[in-house]
Amino acid sequence: LSRELIHYCKVSLARKKQILILVNRKGYFTLEVCKNCGYIERCPNCNIALVYHKDEGLECHYCGYSIDKMDQCPECGGKMELFGYGVERIEEILQKIFPKAKIARMDADLPTKEINEIWERFINGNIDILVGTQMIAKGFRLPNVALTGILAPDLALNLPDFKVSERIFQLIYSLAEQTGNNKYLVIQSMLPSYYPIKYASRLDYESFYRYESQLRRSLGYPPYSHIVRIVVSGKDEESVKTIASSLALDIKRRLRIDYSGPARCPLYRIKKTFHWHILLKIKDLTVDIMKVVKELVGAYNYKDIGIMVDVDPVSML
Repeated sequence: LSRELIHYCKVSLARKKQILILVNRKGYFTLEVCKNCGYIERCPNCNIALVYHKDEGLECHYCGYSIDKMDQCPECGGKMELFGYGVERIEEILQKIFPKAKIARMDADLPTKEINEIWERFINGNIDILVGTQMIAKGFRLPNVALTGILAPDLALNLPDFKVSERIFQLIYSLAEQTGNNKYLVIQSMLPSYYPIKYASRLDYESFYRYESQLRRSLGYPPYSHIVRIVVSGKDEESVKTIASSLALDIKRRLRIDYSGPARCPLYRIKKTFHWHILLKIKDLTVDIMKVVKELVGAYNYKDIGIMVDVDPVSML
């Protein structure tokens, strides 16, 4: 936590005001890594780095697979160490800095009933600092909330999704426009001059729009084209890859349009199921084009292989 954020927390608590701290990561530490060879423990079902939770150990957020924390690297025998931070660790750090404050944590791992109970306590003023993922951002509109801190929103910019900058801009802008009248927003960022963070913190949506529009136009992303995402999935990766490659060639022969892939999806193995995708960029998407796409997809009616067509997907992950 930065000195600035700690300072504003002290000021807010002294005024008997409430505080929100947004951390876009669940768990205690982000991952466990071998200092010697760089080995990272991953889920055998999903190939996702396991996240350390203080009570549950190392856990996969996609399928629930979990194991105890490892002390020794299974590859080289080196020492395994925990890195990063999640909502659990930030909650603990805040408890040490502000031992007299009433602090609670909220994230999607909690049951709905408990989430509703925490919200009720916070609304009634029985919680001083609420730590959580983006789901708590709406609390900034409450009259007694004086401060929101966002920790490292720029880390999400590494995600392979062209809409990430837009989502970060929306989050920061929605909070920044509510500042003033003794409401404060503190953004801890390693890239404060990066355009979605810079323009959102200035409430300059026009500059963000111009920059993002030029970028998307040059790359052929919506709204200057339509994206049709075709995801092929199955338990056998070689079969998934073969069908995705064959389908891509069929689309090229029938439609003669630009496409990328087939390639592994960013989250390519979830619950022992492999996912490959083909991305079609189509400037003028017509009913006839979609009819051909559906005909081609329908021809690959194989057992244990699923094919999903998503037009202008909300997320590329």
